[in-house]
Amino acid sequence: MIEQLDRLGLYLNQPEPAILCIQCKFALKADGDRVSRHLGERHGISKLARRGLGPFIRSLRLPDPKTLPVRSDGSSPHPHLRIQQGAACKHCGLRSTSLEVLSRHLNKVHPQDIQHSRGRGFSESHWLQDHILDRLSFQAWTVSHIERSWTVHLYRGQPQGPHTPVTIYQAPEPIQVFAKELFVREQQYLSQQARGSLPKPTGRTTSATDPALITNWMRRTGWEETFRNTRRDLIVAMVQCPPKENPGPLWLANYKDEALISSQEDEHKLTRMMAYLRKGFF
Repeated sequence: MIEQLDRLGLYLNQPEPAILCIQCKFALKADGDRVSRHLGERHGISKLARRGLGPFIRSLRLPDPKTLPVRSDGSSPHPHLRIQQGAACKHCGLRSTSLEVLSRHLNKVHPQDIQHSRGRGFSESHWLQDHILDRLSFQAWTVSHIERSWTVHLYRGQPQGPHTPVTIYQAPEPIQVFAKELFVREQQYLSQQARGSLPKPTGRTTSATDPALITNWMRRTGWEETFRNTRRDLIVAMVQCPPKENPGPLWLANYKDEALISSQEDEHKLTRMMAYLRKGFF
């Protein structure tokens, strides 16, 4: 029967008694015919291939995966469990795959710990993220129970299986596609650089778009195209912070013989927003 489990993509785990789906990388509930239904509905495995699986699984009397004992932190990765990237609260160890969740937790549960760090003169502790242990790798028997997870130690170059880790730093798909395009263009740029075929400096000190003056991040983000023919002095004026005292109407620049002014109401809104951000991050 073990050979049939292998053919069906199942793994009988020991010493923690559980049946794992190798493709989905989590433990399956074994009551009733759930395991067989999972293979049929999720992976399209025929009834003929699954014949006899249900009675065998029930004979094992496997517990609910949610009740399985948690492995020790720092364990070696289980080859058939998904690796998730997350973070933990430094004060109580609460774990999450969301920095936003942990930030709310810190503000609600640990405001005194944060204030205590400030009182000791640790200026870096003004940032909520300094109270978080991030870039941790977790595994758990079930995907949705990170509170019952354990940390795993990934060695350099260690494969992580067919699943891309679920990470709090994962970018949306359009951004990933854009990043890949940037990578291709960067490789082309480096190839041109190695061949010595890049444009030579023009010698014009007034040209902000001279290829020799554009830094890597400016080139990769399309800075030259985005801000072509743009009033740079106006951009600089727009990013100025409101004055701390008596924020009022702010003159930005003259554009086509018309004065561009940020109203007192808008300046007050910006001041309130900045005060809110200071409370959240400092």
